[in-house]
Amino acid sequence: MKALTVRPSALRYLFLLPVVALGVASILATNPSSVTQPSNTWYYANWNCNNVSGCIADMGHNTGSAGPFCSTTPCDAWKQAYIISATCGPTAAYPIYNAPAAGTCSNYS
Repeated sequence: MKALTVRPSALRYLFLLPVVALGVASILATNPSSVTQPSNTWYYANWNCNNVSGCIADMGHNTGSAGPFCSTTPCDAWKQAYIISATCGPTAAYPIYNAPAAGTCSNYS
């Protein structure tokens, strides 16, 4: 079995690993895609495919809710991207799929 060798020139880049890791952690921590705010200001996109097979294939379920969204603006943006016939409202009418982390809302754009 051959021993693993590392060229000395490659060692000069090892000090960058903690810097890169810190940068990635910082980006993830400040990503505005989901934020914490009072749940009484959240909105949900509710859809119903009415048993249309193509719609169900696209959405993954005949009925469902997406969210919570932080306001109507990201909810409307989600509708435009996924299913225009969805309605945005303050409650989830169906099971919620692909929700953000618990206690947060999405700023989908």
